Amino acid sequence: MAITLKPAVNYIKPMKVLSYGPAYSGKTLSSLNVAVGIVQSIRKCTEAEAYKHIVMIDTEYGRGALYNKLGPYNYLSIEAPYWTEKLSNIILELNTMDEIDVIIIDSLSHFWVKEGGILEQKNEADKKGGNSYTNWADYTAKFNRMLDTIMSSPKHILVTARAKSDTVLVTNDKGKSVPVSYGLKPELRDGVDFEFDIVFNVDKLTHTLVVDKGVPGMDPFYELATNETGKHLYDVFNVGKEARTRTVNDVAESIRNFSRVHNLIQFVQLKLSGRNLNDLELDKLLELENEIKEKIKKDQR
Repeated sequence: MAITLKPAVNYIKPMKVLSYGPAYSGKTLSSLNVAVGIVQSIRKCTEAEAYKHIVMIDTEYGRGALYNKLGPYNYLSIEAPYWTEKLSNIILELNTMDEIDVIIIDSLSHFWVKEGGILEQKNEADKKGGNSYTNWADYTAKFNRMLDTIMSSPKHILVTARAKSDTVLVTNDKGKSVPVSYGLKPELRDGVDFEFDIVFNVDKLTHTLVVDKGVPGMDPFYELATNETGKHLYDVFNVGKEARTRTVNDVAESIRNFSRVHNLIQFVQLKLSGRNLNDLELDKLLELENEIKEKIKKDQR
């Protein structure tokens, strides 16, 4: 088989950012400030206007609404049980909304460690019998499907996660020993941080964003997340990149994801009338994708 080599092209892609830290370290407010800066970079709009293009998905018992006086950001609340499918369905719906640029998920830890999360579901399966080791396969796969939905979203997504914390004594600028709490690692599946483009460890005392993982051009830390931080991250993340046009494969994969997560496989099969997705031209695939989106909206009314 002949191989055709092509130059590597770095395409514009939406940022996927993880911020983790102890309770009250400022993860939510930092994410909101960064989101405003991202929207301002995209739309060249005012701060007040930027909030309208942000949605916060809150699992923290209403805490995500505490910052509503800052601006009119959109707000959704998810309550227990924290099934991964709940979050995936919401993201897929938000993907269809052109007015939304940034999604904040506060926090992802609930879908791992809280009621109805992956750990609880796996423990329930262990109680019913079977091999506790092999039982991980099904539940790891569920968590990974949710992550795939996040990573494949055309929206910029800022995720927070709780962290197991440690406290150490450090000497301040006055020569006194003071306790400082910092996050050891996010309360998520091991290695999940490698999935994200940018990872911040948020210090509890100073609210500094310490960069665990970044891109060229980023500072090693940001003393306090502001709108300017979001603008800076958007600029360095997209420098030298080209806009990407959706291909037949992109749209076909989108249709497969929609139909699987929303249990619309039969609906799609009826629309295809015996044809294969790969046989359709781009314009026909886009029509089918829009029909699926309208079906989802109708079913959720």
